[in-house]
Formats: sequence, C-alpha cells, structure tokens
Amino acid sequence: MNKLLLICMSVLVGGAIIGGLVVVGGPQHARLAQQDSQRLSDLRTLHTHLMCLGHPGKPLPQALADDSFCPGMRPGLRDVLT
Repeated sequence: MNKLLLICMSVLVGGAIIGGLVVVGGPQHARLAQQDSQRLSDLRTLHTHLMCLGHPGKPLPQALADDSFCPGMRPGLRDVLT
C-alpha cells in the first residue's frame, strides 16, 4: 500500500512540474521575452535619438553617434548604434 501511495504521489508531483512548465513556458520562453524587451528598449532609444537629430533647421551630423548634436544622449546609445 505504501509503495502504491509513493508511486502515485511521485506521478502527481512530476505531472504538476511538467504542467507548470507548459503553462508558464519554461526558461526558453523567458529568455525570448527578455530579448524582445531589450530590442524594444533599443528601438525606443534610437527613435528618441533620431528625433533629436532630425529637428528642422539643424544640419545632420556626419555620424549617428555624434553626441554634440544631442547632449542628453544615454550612455547605452553608443552600444545600440554599434
């Protein structure tokens, strides 16, 4: 009787773990979501920088990373541009 109970509990716990991974998506899903949020952040940073560069009456810089045009440029923008 104890062996049967142990087997049933093991199957139940294993099923709960597998079911939880199916519902949540697992570690691969979390990595993909994190990469998507990083890409979205990079696109927003580029958008802000390009809007700063594209003001009417301002000449365009020689390079996108020229920070004299947009003094409030985020430190991480140089990484996004390269």
